[in-house]
Amino acid sequence: MNPLYLRIIFSILSFLPFLSHSQNAEIDTLLARSERLLAPNSDSSLKLAFHAAELSQEKNSDSYLSISFSAIADFYSYFDDYDKTIIYYEKALDAAAQLPDDKEKAKLFHKLGKTYYNKGNYDKCVEYLNEAKKLASKLNDDEVKYLVYSSMGSVYSNMTIGDNRDSSKKYY
Repeated sequence: MNPLYLRIIFSILSFLPFLSHSQNAEIDTLLARSERLLAPNSDSSLKLAFHAAELSQEKNSDSYLSISFSAIADFYSYFDDYDKTIIYYEKALDAAAQLPDDKEKAKLFHKLGKTYYNKGNYDKCVEYLNEAKKLASKLNDDEVKYLVYSSMGSVYSNMTIGDNRDSSKKYY
């Protein structure tokens, strides 16, 4: 076989992995740019995250839809708009509900718990952190366990009702 043909065939074959990966490359790019622009150019950051959510819906990708909604929630959290933060973390959780990845669900429960903590709603905070704790225990994932237990310790140490200060000792 002609060496020129072999080079052409190998060149084409070397690009095949990139073609299958590029299917969601636009969404990945939008999310990365959104994160990078959060502080210096917040309007652009939010627009990119919403655009990523729209593309995710068009492509019926619950995984990317969850990530996109989480990016939108992170934006609102950055600016202390906790009501909108909660709305978009809940949307992210709804999108993730059918996905097999419980680790991402646990992280979203954790983020919702932290958001309720920031709002001063400790009961709702503990409710979401307990959901995250259940998933973290099921997964036996040290990273998620660390996030959850450190947050629970902080919550209980800052609560002033009942004997919750003693409860914080089991999380620290």
